[in-house]
Amino acid sequence: MSRRGMLAGVGIGVLLAGFGWFAAGAGTTAGAAVRAGTPVPIVVHSDDWSGKTEASKATCPGGTTLIGGGYDSIPVTNGYNQVQDAVDTNAPSQVEPNTWVIKMHLGKASAYALCSPAGSEPPIVVASADWSGKTEVSKATCPEGTALSGGGYDSIPVTNGYNQVQDAVDKAAPSADEPNTWVVKMHLGRASAYALCTK
Repeated sequence: MSRRGMLAGVGIGVLLAGFGWFAAGAGTTAGAAVRAGTPVPIVVHSDDWSGKTEASKATCPGGTTLIGGGYDSIPVTNGYNQVQDAVDTNAPSQVEPNTWVIKMHLGKASAYALCSPAGSEPPIVVASADWSGKTEVSKATCPEGTALSGGGYDSIPVTNGYNQVQDAVDKAAPSADEPNTWVVKMHLGRASAYALCTK
């Protein structure tokens, strides 16, 4: 079973299909005209599925800027086809510019990057100072002179004695109260927020 993940980006469609785009073949890009003169973002996805518990990455090509991302996943299920898995990481990379990273707790994933042809300077990625406490909110705020364009998270979900996930991400969204801030909260576990900031 494959599950398409949400794009994390302000002013972006919620799913890849929300743009009227299609997911191209491995290692390729996809796009479709919206209206004449409007720059159409490019969708790039990883070359292949990750190994189990491994990270998958998608990087925007030169001359474009990362403005969001998402994922496709193959979660681990039990004998009754009940999902026993979770997305641990769904965020822009702090280490690799213009790159979106996805990692499942137990299963496989394929990352998608949403790339704008309008800019060439990679965005700044800001992570929360530390992991949140259990069930607490984690926040990442863009520095002065930049604007929040999206965000993501890393998480430590609560599991049972068989390492089956018993948790979920309750919130991953821009803050309604704090400008330029991305907030994340796990239902039971801990989280670290990532903010995608453009100049």
